[in-house]
Amino acid sequence: MEEGVTRLSKLLSLTQDQSTVAYRWAALTRLQLQVCLGTLNPEFPEQLEETISLARSAGDLACLAEALNVSGVVKAYSGLFEEAVPLFEEAVEAASASGYHYGQVAALNNIGAMFSNVNQFTRAKHVLAQAVHLASEHHFDSVLAALALLNTEVQINVGDHRVAEEACQVAEALFQKLGSRRDLGFVALLRGIIALWQDVPSVARINGNFERAEQHFQEAERLLKPGAVGQQMDLLRPGPVDVLIGRGQWAEAREQLERTLAKAVEDDDQVAVMNAHFALGRVEHGEQHYLEALLHFQTMLGLTQYELAQVEGLEVATATVSRLGYREMAASIWGATARFREQTGLVRQPYFAEPHDRERQWTRQQLGQMAFDEAFTQGKAMSLKEAVGRLLSLQCTKEGQSHPSHGVQPLN
Repeated sequence: MEEGVTRLSKLLSLTQDQSTVAYRWAALTRLQLQVCLGTLNPEFPEQLEETISLARSAGDLACLAEALNVSGVVKAYSGLFEEAVPLFEEAVEAASASGYHYGQVAALNNIGAMFSNVNQFTRAKHVLAQAVHLASEHHFDSVLAALALLNTEVQINVGDHRVAEEACQVAEALFQKLGSRRDLGFVALLRGIIALWQDVPSVARINGNFERAEQHFQEAERLLKPGAVGQQMDLLRPGPVDVLIGRGQWAEAREQLERTLAKAVEDDDQVAVMNAHFALGRVEHGEQHYLEALLHFQTMLGLTQYELAQVEGLEVATATVSRLGYREMAASIWGATARFREQTGLVRQPYFAEPHDRERQWTRQQLGQMAFDEAFTQGKAMSLKEAVGRLLSLQCTKEGQSHPSHGVQPLN
């Protein structure tokens, strides 16, 4: 691909007439290759603007749609998801007007991914439904497979595990047809998550779903490279360690997580470091090592600005805060996370919701209904950022002493 960029650059420099179709599409291909390589040369922004301008001037809407898609993808890679959406929306319009259905589907897929990245899962679901309909109509199997995979994650996050399972089946059939072993590994990984997070009675989860989840994760491990499933662990994609935590196999979970954390630190993978600390905090909480748990949760929350990670992390960490005696603080932080979920429509997964509800009930009993409700209501006035700040303000020492820097006193 690097050679392709070099050759295209040389060809474009020799071309006298920039108004030709060949020039526009050669310029576009050079941009696409650079994005695929992940190495944008210093001239890339200027080249991108030039290509978009040439496509507009010539009325070449198909080329314009592709160039706008490239521009949106570059924004997305920089984490500018909301800035990417208008570019993809214009790409949809240009592709639709020119009858360029593939570009239209690609742009719709990208919009769905952007909405998913900013936790707007309901909007993502509707956009992806449009993309799936169009891709099915025109038999774009490779795009349809990718859409089914993304749709599975979105449906998991809106709590519709039945539809997620159906999307998984579509993805599996298409990836088998395409012979994509790696993508079949991701299908197995998502199936494991569905089994782990399904809304079933606790007894069913313990007796059946944990075992099914474990089998799917093992299949994912077989299809992906060794160790890949553990490295994929994040708040949206749990893995084998979550089965161990769910079963209360603390020692085995800790051993696996310490290996994952060491590898993440060695690789300077901050996302993996964050998620390993989150899981280690859950292990320490399960073993009633609350100070150690809080330190892991604080490390995790200090490493992320991602709101979905923050809300999931806060809800679990706040149970630890309550167990340390800061029950009013715990109730207020739970109020802040409840408000966030109400505003975004983000559902609680049963895997986390059941222990979370038990901890909240315990806190309510210890604090008293009236005091709990008052603190919870006050917490609803807090932003998620403020709630994270309050939890990070709680200072702990190895000697077992802790104090919040905002004047909240521990309860006896």
